[in-house]
Parts: sequence; C-alpha cells; structure tokens
Amino acid sequence: MCIAIFKPKESKVSKKTLKRCFTANPDGAGYMYPEHGKMVVKRGFFTFKAFWSSYSKMLNKAVDIGIHFRIATSGKVDTKNCHPHTVNNSLAFIHNGILAIDVKKASLVSDTVLFNQQIVKKLQDGFIKNTAFDYLIESFIKGSKMVFMSGDGTVKIYNETDGHWKDGVWFSNGTYKKATDYGYYQDYGTYYKNDSPKIETTVIPSSDWLDGKDDYPEYLSESFSCDSCDTELLDKAELELMMCRFCTEGNHRAVA
Repeated sequence: MCIAIFKPKESKVSKKTLKRCFTANPDGAGYMYPEHGKMVVKRGFFTFKAFWSSYSKMLNKAVDIGIHFRIATSGKVDTKNCHPHTVNNSLAFIHNGILAIDVKKASLVSDTVLFNQQIVKKLQDGFIKNTAFDYLIESFIKGSKMVFMSGDGTVKIYNETDGHWKDGVWFSNGTYKKATDYGYYQDYGTYYKNDSPKIETTVIPSSDWLDGKDDYPEYLSESFSCDSCDTELLDKAELELMMCRFCTEGNHRAVA
C-alpha cells in the first residue's frame, strides 16, 4: 500500500499531514507538477526532511501537484521504484494499490514500473483525454487508484471514487489521518498514537484471522476495505496497513 495525493493549485496540504503520510508509507516519496508544457518529476526522498526540503520550495508556485508516499510490496526500495513514474516528457503518474501483473518474487522493479513499461508507454498519446480508455484502464487496475498528470494541465484520476476528497484535496486512502480519525478507541488492548496513523500492536482476542463482524468490538461502527482488492479488513493488523494480509503478501484475496 501507498498513498497517492492530488493537490489542486488552489488547495493546501499541511506539513503535519504530509509527515503522517510519510510515516505510514516510508519507502520513498516524490511529487510532480506541470511546467512549460512538460512534467517535472521529483522523487527518491527517503527521509521526510529531504522530501520537505524540496517540496516546500513549491509552496509559492500556483500549480497542481501530485504527491506520493510508497510502501514497497514488490521491487526494491530505491529511487527507480519511487513514484511518480514518467511516461514521457509530458506525462507522469502515481499509483496506490497492487496490480494484476506477474511480478517475479525476486524482481528488482515493482508492479507499477512493469505496468508503465509494458502497457502505459505503449498507449497512444493523449489517452487520458480519451474516455474510451477510462473503462479499460479502470477495469484492469481494479482495486488500485492512479493519478495521471499532463504537461498541458490535464489531470485524470482513475478509480477516483475509491479514494476521497478532503478540504479540496484528493487522497487515495486514509493513511493521512490521525489514528483517532479512524473512529477507534483505546480500550481494546492497546492505545493509539495521536501523532501517527500507525496503530500499535493489538492483542487479538481469538486467532489472527477473525471469522467476521461478530468478533469486532461493539464500538466498531464502520468497516474498512483493503486499498488493493477492496475486500473487508478483518483485524487491526490489517487496519494498520489498510490492506488485507493476502495483498500484503502479494496474493489477492478472492472477491466474491
């Protein structure tokens, strides 16, 4: 799991929010924006200090920005696997999720890199403006979300409704939130950290796999789905990553 963010030029994202994103997704950060008809891509930040030092220089620019914080599910933790990924000089994208692409266990590159190389780079120019591609791409990446940005200012969010807008900014999942924003409390065997979306280790009352909602604490009034395969998360270990254990291990859980 990662988090992809689209910040329109008229909107703001606080430093605290971005730091929470990095804390929850610490395997490399990056961002992109259009300039003079081309896409500028900055990536390979492995500390929040390095990311903020670069990103903060953008705050006086009136441009749309795509931001990404990575958790590695395939491929090495290195700059090449960091997002954004460049399609060509005028097109780049960021991705949250796991794709149905054959990634060898020892692969040095991620599913997103392979998707870019094997599919995206071979599509016709301007495909993000062609609605005929919307269904094809959104169906293929089902369970994932992607933000494409073009140097001419065009922005396309695939599977946009699988993420959500908050204060004028689009987030692909909830790892930008404080732990308490998820609606859970501190009386189920552990305490949340208020300054991080990470959830501390929790004592599960039965087995690692809970059988269903009957095993949830009474106050758990809202369910959450895996950011990758969209099945319901079953315990707090999964909620910590907002991803089911099958997807964490690179194997999609069958969706009924």
